[in-house]
Amino acid sequence: MTHRLARLAIPAMLLTFLAASAPDAIAQEPALDALKKRAAAGDGEALLALAQRQQTGIGAPVDLVAAAKGLQAAAAKGNLRAMARLGRMHLVGTAIDKSPIKALNCFRTAAEGGDAEAMSHLGMLYAKGGGTRRDPAEALAWFRKSAEAGNPKGMLNLSMYLAGNRTRDPAARAAKQQEAGEWHDKARAKLQAAADSGDAEAMLTLGTIYLQAGTTDQDHLTRGAALYQKAAELGSTEAMRLFGLLHVGGTGVRQEPEKCLAWWRKAAERGDPEAMYALADAHLDGNLAPRDQKAAAQWAQQAADAGHPRGMVIVAHAHQHGAGLPKDDQKSREWYSRAAQLGHGPALAQLGLIYAEGRGIAKDETSAAMFFRSAANQGDSEGAFQLAQAYALGRGLPQSDAEAATWYKEAAAGNHAAATFALGTISAAGRGVALDEKEAAFWYKIAAAAGHAPAMKSLAEAYRTGLGVKADAALAAEWTAKADAAEKAPTK
Repeated sequence: MTHRLARLAIPAMLLTFLAASAPDAIAQEPALDALKKRAAAGDGEALLALAQRQQTGIGAPVDLVAAAKGLQAAAAKGNLRAMARLGRMHLVGTAIDKSPIKALNCFRTAAEGGDAEAMSHLGMLYAKGGGTRRDPAEALAWFRKSAEAGNPKGMLNLSMYLAGNRTRDPAARAAKQQEAGEWHDKARAKLQAAADSGDAEAMLTLGTIYLQAGTTDQDHLTRGAALYQKAAELGSTEAMRLFGLLHVGGTGVRQEPEKCLAWWRKAAERGDPEAMYALADAHLDGNLAPRDQKAAAQWAQQAADAGHPRGMVIVAHAHQHGAGLPKDDQKSREWYSRAAQLGHGPALAQLGLIYAEGRGIAKDETSAAMFFRSAANQGDSEGAFQLAQAYALGRGLPQSDAEAATWYKEAAAGNHAAATFALGTISAAGRGVALDEKEAAFWYKIAAAAGHAPAMKSLAEAYRTGLGVKADAALAAEWTAKADAAEKAPTK
């Protein structure tokens, strides 16, 4: 479990950001107490407005659990905007179960009802294949509908989709590029007007545009950072997190990593579970903050209590190993279970391992395989690897080399080194795949480059014998030495 700044990184994230942006900014709404009373009385618009505040931190502390309940209640009353926001929560899986299919259904219902924001989200699912097959034509159609309905994020997504068109006809390509530029300009104009009127979410989106465009333009970086700061000062906890992150590398601001932590703490104190998790991860990693298992566990516990599945996994891991929290197998299992109920792949995989090993409970390989499959279906590489192992060894499932090969490939696609090595071994033996020594060496090289010691040994042997590669005694000796060093290195 390491702290990865890429989770919050700005470059190359605009398309996802626009599909994942927080709810519309709150403008000229009643005082919080009055809003709560209207929401409690079942007013759909009040339920939506309160949930928006609870999601963004603008006008109320962040409370994603309450926001999810409010959106569900408003959506049940036919509020299309609430339906779209609920779909977004199902995509993320914090405080509500992660389900691309539920997200798709929410977006489709809202989009077909005329919600322009939902149209953009629906286009994104078709563009990426989330919850449905990938369909570029359908994605383009929904982006266009969203843009023509006046949604700036739909305009931007349409612009980027058109700009990425690969048609070979120079005239057609030039026309699409021109149209892309026109939609981009319209979107920026709308966002600028909204930002000038105090819309924090427009500031975030516009700021992201400047930051992406500013890779070689310091003025753009500075303007982007200023927009993030302004949104943060208005109370947006997402802006606080992103503005804080800019200080790590000095993007548009002075390089002051300690300010990153200060902004994350401010967001966390406002109730933002993602900031709580980021602080926990920072203390585990030891780069931005002092390595401190107890502090990590404390922040993770707050994130977990707020419905953050990755925070739950840190808490479960801490209880499992007695790292920062008392060792307690039952509590560990309970927190893994809570994260798994939200559809969190790594938690599902961990539950599978608990059942496979009989850790604190009766050993149950059938249940273990079920959890591994659920994790794999969520895209978790460890779950896919363990499912492959279950098929390969016939543990909890009928033995099948072909199924094992299929799931090893799925795990390897997620950069799982052990699965990549396994593909090498089954290729060398012809188990579930055609016997192919060159293919085996290919997979050994990838796994070895990822630091997998057994793969280094197998690659060394391949170079020694010339199986699948040209024999090379020097490379054989080099990889043997690397394997020995890797085996002696302390486990992180």
